[in-house]
Amino acid sequence: MNLLPFQGLFPKNELIASTDSFFANTKFKFPEYYQNGFFRKDPQESMYIYQIESKKKKYNGIVCSIDIHDFVSGNVIPHEKTLAAKEQEQLSLLIERKAFIKPVLLAYENEKSLSDFVLEKVLENPDAEFYFEKNKETHRFWGIKDGQEIEFVRTIFKDKIQKVYVADGHHRCSTASLVWERRNDKSLDTKINSLLCNLIPFKALNICDYNRVVDITDKCSYTKLLASISKYCSIEILKKPFRPKRKFELSMFLNGEWYKIKWKKKVLKKYKDAKYILDHMILNDIVFNEILHIKDVKFDPSIAYIPGNGKFNTIIKKSEAAENGVGFMVYPVYTKELKYYADNQKSLPPKSTYFEPRMLNALIAQEIHDSQP
Repeated sequence: MNLLPFQGLFPKNELIASTDSFFANTKFKFPEYYQNGFFRKDPQESMYIYQIESKKKKYNGIVCSIDIHDFVSGNVIPHEKTLAAKEQEQLSLLIERKAFIKPVLLAYENEKSLSDFVLEKVLENPDAEFYFEKNKETHRFWGIKDGQEIEFVRTIFKDKIQKVYVADGHHRCSTASLVWERRNDKSLDTKINSLLCNLIPFKALNICDYNRVVDITDKCSYTKLLASISKYCSIEILKKPFRPKRKFELSMFLNGEWYKIKWKKKVLKKYKDAKYILDHMILNDIVFNEILHIKDVKFDPSIAYIPGNGKFNTIIKKSEAAENGVGFMVYPVYTKELKYYADNQKSLPPKSTYFEPRMLNALIAQEIHDSQP
């Protein structure tokens, strides 16, 4: 792993009247904000400790730039397929911004000496701090500027942590790799040789469920869908919303009603040769493919993906907003499952994992220079 320091871009706190409002708009307004002087550039190339303090816990990570060759050579390991529409959106935004405005979240197996170093640094006063009233979160940064400290971090990842896993940011990774591969294309004036990342140990991360809402208009009726699913699942109607509590158990919101559904043994038997059976895969194979005839979930616009860290209302509202929407809540993927599929170059279905903490756009950014080789 080749970790690199860079000159971080940070928002000027004194120019921000409302952090919630400002950062809610940076995804599409970053070029305007940057041009109007809302950001300052660190005068020194550095790495940074990034801490997110929520109501539940503190998450500490190391933000740095990683050589793009680590992505294309397999040292940074993805675990999900990407969505074509999201890749196109990311490419357009990257070219427009000329900057990475949110680090890719990378996970790794804990290394004690590195954890001790981080815990010691966060005892110091932070170089930058932002509080968000809406989420009740504080985001803090400490610069790693000393040459020996930077080399210590680089050596740990070079010698002891030789591979990391993409937790959040698959589309940003694939887009950056695509731009790098097209580096000789004169029609593309954006050049990339590194990518902004935040590295956090697996043990410090939470993997939440990632759920689905599908619009079955022109595919089948509610009644037919329920009857078809009953061939593959046991179904129990519920009086209130339900979040799955174990593998092979899903909840479904259909036509104003909640259901608990469990895969029948004959379904699981089809996957007996798999080391790990994933509910997202069975849902895609049985419900989306066989019953609804959705051939490729990566491209189909009838499927919406809902992070599982929110309340049931999100599933309900999204389902009711569609003409004939049906929601599915799926039990989270385990870390060991994610690593197995990633290590064996097998992809999880798109949007199978939702990691916490969540980073926000433009709290720290890295410029992309057209002159980069």
